[in-house]
Amino acid sequence: PPRWRRSAKGAVIALVMRLMMTLTINPPMHLQPGDIFAVISDGILEARDPDGKLYGVERAIAVLRERHTQVCSDIIAAVREDVQLFAAGHPPDDDQTAIIIRRRMT
Repeated sequence: PPRWRRSAKGAVIALVMRLMMTLTINPPMHLQPGDIFAVISDGILEARDPDGKLYGVERAIAVLRERHTQVCSDIIAAVREDVQLFAAGHPPDDDQTAIIIRRRMT
């Protein structure tokens, strides 16, 4: 099931570990204007640094919280940059995919 929470600033942050052909969120999640919904693949969450430490959910959430007011493409770029910084040249073991969806303000 997806992990999601509302940040202190109001943005909904959701992480889906494994995306199936049909995504069902139960109970339904209602995005407020300006909220983001993030789909982050396990290739990002399970990225490793040179010592073998996992990138993890909490680090991904921290980047999303920090950047949630930016345009979606910039949020994705920030996640990509943070994963690369964390991995410090350690090659990825899996594909690394992020999808960010924002509910319009109006």
